[in-house]
Amino acid sequence: MLIAIYESKNRKSFVYYLTLLISLSAKKSQVLFGIGVSIYSLFNGDYKKSSITFLISILWWNVAQKYSAVSGDYINDRLGYLGSTKLEIINTLLTKPWIVFSESPIDSIFLYTLGLVLPFILLFKLKSIPALISCLPIFLINLISSNGSQRELYSQYSISILPFIVVGCSDSLIIFKDLSVRLRNIYYYLSIFFAIASFIGYSRIGYYHSRYFPKLKESIAFHKVKEAIPANASILTTDNLAPHFANREMVQNIEDNVYYPLDKYEYILLPIPNDNNHTYTTRLQIISTAKKIGMTCITPNSYQILCHSRNSSIEK
Repeated sequence: MLIAIYESKNRKSFVYYLTLLISLSAKKSQVLFGIGVSIYSLFNGDYKKSSITFLISILWWNVAQKYSAVSGDYINDRLGYLGSTKLEIINTLLTKPWIVFSESPIDSIFLYTLGLVLPFILLFKLKSIPALISCLPIFLINLISSNGSQRELYSQYSISILPFIVVGCSDSLIIFKDLSVRLRNIYYYLSIFFAIASFIGYSRIGYYHSRYFPKLKESIAFHKVKEAIPANASILTTDNLAPHFANREMVQNIEDNVYYPLDKYEYILLPIPNDNNHTYTTRLQIISTAKKIGMTCITPNSYQILCHSRNSSIEK
């Protein structure tokens, strides 16, 4: 993404369009990144490249929308509170923009914005404005989403914003050449301080102790089981494990309560029932029913139970 933005200013277009297409291919929402680069090219006076970039981005959205997701409409899921159609969403934003604050509180918006710009804020000058405006399509969607994780800097939703911020700083660096060495050092050390402060404040370091390290052995065990499940197999699992099977054609999680009948699944993978979990009873019922319909249930590790309807390499 960073190369694509830099190359948008280059007359030679091969590297630019190659990196643009690679960036877009990451996910369908990267259409917002493409629109951002289109805006940046517009500021640089390259109207042809801006138009082509915009058209490629919209084309990618239309193609990816049909083929990239098995299920789930994320526009309705995350922006549905603004309206049931795209036109209604746009109309609500234009006529009743304050509704956004019902899902995205002002303090959340402020803290998210501060965290994004704090490490770079001293490097922003007037020449940074085109790049900062160009990231607005991504930034604004994160702000108005009902999914609060889009305003958390430990998640992936802000990755596409960072290249624009970096380019904005780079565009302004020429101004610092005229400053004294002492003043440049002040900018330098303060930027390092702000970057460290931002990392400590926003990266959720505490999660390593409370979430990540305690789950490390369980995660390794799960991925060994996952590798042994055929890619074309139908799977029933839990809400936490289902995203790891997102490329499968048929994956259902027990929290949806629409997973019956069990005989339509070749594999059922569940955490070993724990009475501290709210799905404890549901898991016990599923395992009992799976055995009654002839599935074989094994415990390949200390964390999960796997029921399968055919011979499995895991059992061997």
